[in-house]
Amino acid sequence: MLPCTLCVIKERTFVGCKNLKSVTVGENSELKEIQSEAFCDSGLESFTAPASLRKIDSTAFKDC
Repeated sequence: MLPCTLCVIKERTFVGCKNLKSVTVGENSELKEIQSEAFCDSGLESFTAPASLRKIDSTAFKDC
């Protein structure tokens, strides 16, 4: 689970993290943005977006 105070998942944060399967963001999350290629080429299969999320770059989940 990501911390509720996280506002931005920056560019290429989880690139190549093949063991990353699921990301959960709490209901009270302050997450507002996921930048380009944040999860690119990772093993991500599941992502639960909070209501606070306003922007997801078009390449954020590239090759997942």
